[in-house]
Amino acid sequence: MRAGVDTLLARDRPGRALEVHDDDSFIVSYPKSGNTWVRFLVANLIHAEPTDFESMETRVPTIYKHTSRELAGFDRPRVLKSHEYFDPRYPRVVYVVRDPRDVIVSYYHYSLRKGFIGEGHSLEEFGREFVHGRSNKFGTWQENVASWLAARADSPAFLLVRYEDLRSKCAHELSRIARLLGRTTDDATIARAVEASSFERMRALEAKSGGATLHLKHKRADVPFVRKGTVGGWKQELPDSVRASIEGTWAPLMKRLGYL
Repeated sequence: MRAGVDTLLARDRPGRALEVHDDDSFIVSYPKSGNTWVRFLVANLIHAEPTDFESMETRVPTIYKHTSRELAGFDRPRVLKSHEYFDPRYPRVVYVVRDPRDVIVSYYHYSLRKGFIGEGHSLEEFGREFVHGRSNKFGTWQENVASWLAARADSPAFLLVRYEDLRSKCAHELSRIARLLGRTTDDATIARAVEASSFERMRALEAKSGGATLHLKHKRADVPFVRKGTVGGWKQELPDSVRASIEGTWAPLMKRLGYL
């Protein structure tokens, strides 16, 4: 009954039930694939005043943390964060993909920070849950990624961005994102957005605010939300059994994306 009242009063957090407009654009990814960083880049691209974690929630809001009423009140055209598997209503999509071996390591530390798992929960145990899609409601990494590629890969309103390419040539990739969003792509604006969205600055902002976002405040300050953001960090942390399971289960898609 309570959920019904919240929906009627637009106090629900809509997620997949979001009302989508034709001029909306979405930054979509599987969790822990770089969505927050891309939100920073886009927010700093659009706004001259540097973005912090608080202002990001109004500049590039997430569909899971705001009510339907709040989301409806944001200026249009909106750029929104989503982790959803394919949704045919999304008009323009920047889909951020990341090597699943790095995703799982990042997701493990995030889950510790949030208290979703206890200190005794091993990365090997978490890996089994991850591969079988028991870590969240967004399916497995492969199901989420493949759903968008199968439906939208050839669409001019869909842009696939590899996290690894963002790390190695950020300005170039942000220019691609800007073009899809219909935003300025001049070199000075791009360079300013990249500098304002550096991992060093994001970590400093997290430390200053006591948590990257409201739902992370007072949660395991010893496990930061903004970690190293490295490419290939899984090589130092991921147990061989988990690596073998991921590669054996998702090899075709990983090869298609250049991860194998």
